[in-house]
Amino acid sequence: MQVAGAFVVAHTERSFYVTSLEDDFALQNRIAIMTFDRLEQPWSRAAAVSVELGVTAKLEYAVERAGALSTAGLPTAAEFDAWAALREQMAEPARGAWFTARLLLDVSGQYRFEFDWDQEPAWPVTIDVDGGLLESRPVVGPDLRDDLRRYPRSEEPTWLRERIAADVVEFEDGELDGELSGLTASNNWGLVRTVTRETIDALASGGSTDDLDEEEVASSVLSEVLGATQGLHFVRLMRDAAAAGLVSPVVVPDVDLDRPSYVLAGEDDAFRAMAVAAVPVLEKVAAFELSKVASKERPL
Repeated sequence: MQVAGAFVVAHTERSFYVTSLEDDFALQNRIAIMTFDRLEQPWSRAAAVSVELGVTAKLEYAVERAGALSTAGLPTAAEFDAWAALREQMAEPARGAWFTARLLLDVSGQYRFEFDWDQEPAWPVTIDVDGGLLESRPVVGPDLRDDLRRYPRSEEPTWLRERIAADVVEFEDGELDGELSGLTASNNWGLVRTVTRETIDALASGGSTDDLDEEEVASSVLSEVLGATQGLHFVRLMRDAAAAGLVSPVVVPDVDLDRPSYVLAGEDDAFRAMAVAAVPVLEKVAAFELSKVASKERPL
């Protein structure tokens, strides 16, 4: 599905006045303006890709300047909220909600939205100005199941039926114990536990965890955490681990911590060393969660 439009922007300092040419799509126009507003001149074309499943969302930008591709910074909470509102507004009782949305802009103010209800989504990491995924991460079964519960469909694509019908892993409840007990009160490590369980579910073969070990799980979890956080969030995660006595005191790298963690880990030796220091802790968490596997099958 495609929706096209245009907007007229008149500005004095930072005050913008918008006239939408398609009143039926006011929220799309608002998102287009928010995206236009974040782009620093000069630029020629830009794109945004939003993927949302359950309670998880990813939003990435790309901008073309003098023929070169670059990013356009990290999304704000207001931008995430606007895309989430758009998805909810467009959801249909029988069709569910779209998985992937693309916004394509050019500097003249013309824009076009594309919505994909049926193709299997992937979490965008880097995109091009046509909304294509240059780098991405696969979505996991639990997110798809959560999303289908929230937005049920009368007809499901074949790939979705296969993904949600696959055997999944059940876990027993339980607080972290032993040397990990110091992480119990950490919300940051609570999220890591959730990612770890989702990773085990995703890596399990036919619902069986027999062939999984903590090293494989921890490696995947580290990639997920680096790909989903900003540097500041990762530092907070490691500070909590240090407070629990699981790693050495954290020396904050002299980098822009508002940048994505995976970028910092690739560019800065000190940040990379901090990521490496996280691996033994992630392996201990993975071993704990593997020990909590309760059952290999669960109905939707």
